[in-house]
Amino acid sequence: MKTQHKIYQFLILSILMLLSDSIYSQVGIGTTNPKAKLDVNGTLRIGTTPIGGLASAKDSILVIDGQGIVKRIPAVKVINAVGKTIVKGGMSTTNAILSLNISLNSWQKLRFNNTEFDSNSEFNTSSNIFTAKSSGIYRIDAKITMNQIFIGDIGIAAVKRNLGGQETYIARDYYSNIRVNLLNLIDVGVNPPSRVINGLVRLEKGETLEFRIRSTVSLSVLTDMADTYFNIEQIGFDN
Repeated sequence: MKTQHKIYQFLILSILMLLSDSIYSQVGIGTTNPKAKLDVNGTLRIGTTPIGGLASAKDSILVIDGQGIVKRIPAVKVINAVGKTIVKGGMSTTNAILSLNISLNSWQKLRFNNTEFDSNSEFNTSSNIFTAKSSGIYRIDAKITMNQIFIGDIGIAAVKRNLGGQETYIARDYYSNIRVNLLNLIDVGVNPPSRVINGLVRLEKGETLEFRIRSTVSLSVLTDMADTYFNIEQIGFDN
């Protein structure tokens, strides 16, 4: 009889344990309908946390999906998901040297019509215009290298056009080339054969950038991307 009673006690205890595990397998705080093992509907405060190393930060981070569920994903996926702008381009031509037809003493579009890479497809190689897909801070730089030293005013510039069509020169490198004749024997150019610009600019979504060139003489430039190129990189994002 005692043995049978103990068996009943064991069965009842086992059933209660199973029911308890089923009932309390999900815990809700601030909610009566938990959707996860621990469902917190409200703010969360953690008093102290262990300090992690750089290796753990590079490995993965915690994010919240559209349903509010906390998940762990590789940190690099978060960075790539932002869609950061990185563009490198130059001139596409079969000739190592390209002659430019430029109206005297006026700024004209520099026809960069080739990209080595364009992470967000923002540079139009037909119009030679960059259009920002997201608002933020951008770093720009560009360089042109002339085939030889020309006597005259030569320059390169980067121009921003806002959504209202107003233009602003962001960076400009423009000055005269000169040559010096030594004892009527040697004709020496004293200026570098290149023009270089770099700078930072804030762009709103939809605003554009283009590069321009100005010269008082006809000139030719080296088209290799090591000599004549442009770069655009987004280094900051607006909220």
